Amino acid sequence: MWPTVYQKYGLSYTRTRFVSGRQGVHVRFLTDPQVEFEGFFWPAGVIETTLVSAGFTGVQRQPTKVPGDISTEQGSRFWDELLANPYFAALRARAAAPATHPM
Repeated sequence: MWPTVYQKYGLSYTRTRFVSGRQGVHVRFLTDPQVEFEGFFWPAGVIETTLVSAGFTGVQRQPTKVPGDISTEQGSRFWDELLANPYFAALRARAAAPATHPM
């Protein structure tokens, strides 16, 4: 799990209820205006497996990266916590070819 406060990265979260083996969270982006939503921590691999089950191919989780110019602005250790415990994921996949139906 990631730390409960990521304020230096512009957000915070609070754990909410535990439902069907998943920890619920209330996420707040510290923006103007603030953006909030309810979500869940998902066990590793669940999203990828679901995408494959839905017919996507080549499903790959992309590594969390910080652009070089940003990482040097804040200092070399600023992003360590985020990189060790990212609060988002980027996935790459290809949609399955549409089914063809004979006429």
